Amino acid sequence: MEKNKNNKLNFIVTGSNGWISQNFISYIKTNLPEANIFEINRENGLSSINEYSNLENVFLIHNVFTRAEYLINKISKFEFLKKSEEQFKIIERFLTNSNTIGCYYPSSGSIYKLREKDKTVYKPYSDQKLLEEKSYSEICEKNNIKLIIPRIFSSVGPYMNNPTKFPISSFILESLNDGKVTIQSKSNNVYSFCFLPTLSELVINYLIKDNISDNRIILDPVDYNFSLLEIAESVAELNLNNKLKVSHQFDNSDIEKYVGDSTNYENLKNQLSIKTLNFKDQLIIVNEYLKKYYI
Repeated sequence: MEKNKNNKLNFIVTGSNGWISQNFISYIKTNLPEANIFEINRENGLSSINEYSNLENVFLIHNVFTRAEYLINKISKFEFLKKSEEQFKIIERFLTNSNTIGCYYPSSGSIYKLREKDKTVYKPYSDQKLLEEKSYSEICEKNNIKLIIPRIFSSVGPYMNNPTKFPISSFILESLNDGKVTIQSKSNNVYSFCFLPTLSELVINYLIKDNISDNRIILDPVDYNFSLLEIAESVAELNLNNKLKVSHQFDNSDIEKYVGDSTNYENLKNQLSIKTLNFKDQLIIVNEYLKKYYI
């Protein structure tokens, strides 16, 4: 499908209240102020996306998916797969019957089965992600829709909804509230991080620009690889001016490396002339957001 130059860009953002989507919305509002943004969340339901089937110049930022954590204690594997399939079918129908010209859908680093919980507890989630990667690629190829799928490992950025559930934000909150940072994990695990404002900039520019020849891209969005101790020490230096105020009880066994390959991500950033802030500046942005809304 070709862009209609006479119409505004229309962005449909599913899961619009979530922190990943909020970073996309913020980027669009700041850098594409003439664009329309149509938000879909729990209030109007995913099926309401059908109301926008007749729009032109549509870009779908699709951040609705059944979270892996639900497999632990909320819903069964059967219910997880049923809910995932229902959501996928809604988007499949929309992509097939609308004027969508660009689509973003996040996959997960768990598809590489790097961690024990990805091999056991989260296996239905990672297998579903692989299935949806293949299905979205086929749908978008058939309907001439530009597609980008980042396999997100760990992320950092503002607008987070549950900061106590993520290492960086929980370390920040503890440093601000208690004047210390405590690592609960017994292992000094290593994680790949992407900065969500950078990912948002990358995705939006890839979708709306015509100078990238590849119409379907799957990549690992990796800005940095850090161990838990390196993250905790960075937070302690920022807020306490003393990285020694980090406590842990590592047993030096079973260290997991949840990391990706940044090659394709870096290549696309270079093609789009996108620069990444250094980690300290990213940390300051998240720090200020948490101080404003959670302290």
